[in-house]
Amino acid sequence: MRLRGRVAAVLVAAGSMCAAAWWTAVAGEPPLPLGAVIYRASEIVSLESLGVTVIACRHRDPVPRNFAVDFFDPAGKQVSVFGPSFAHRVPAGKKIVFVSDSYYFQKRDVIDVRLAHLPSGTARIASDARTVRCQGKIRFDGGARAPSYWRDIGLVRAGALPAPEPLW
Repeated sequence: MRLRGRVAAVLVAAGSMCAAAWWTAVAGEPPLPLGAVIYRASEIVSLESLGVTVIACRHRDPVPRNFAVDFFDPAGKQVSVFGPSFAHRVPAGKKIVFVSDSYYFQKRDVIDVRLAHLPSGTARIASDARTVRCQGKIRFDGGARAPSYWRDIGLVRAGALPAPEPLW
């Protein structure tokens, strides 16, 4: 009985070390435009009208703060952006929303990032804010006469590890 507990602890620790290596800065990653990486996303997609990536952030600092989003393909190469990927001087409490296609969000205050075609990839969100919270989802179009649906992009606070998977 004692041995089983020790083996499980070693396996969880080994899995945590592998996950820690993945969330650290990637070698060859371009320098940050501002501040520090606050969140990383594990799965981003930009399939024009089929899948729209939405990243929303809000900060509680007393002064205006800046935000930036960078997108990467599976090989780690930065994906080109055809719109602004920065939000400058965002007031406290105001939500800033980055979307890959703003067609679905016409009457909202959003930043239209307009990615190059990205079937899959990752992203990092940088900011100089200290108290900040971000959410990320992908809105998929269900097709003719079918409702759209949302899927999480695996947004995790930079430096934090996801909860370990149960061993059994």
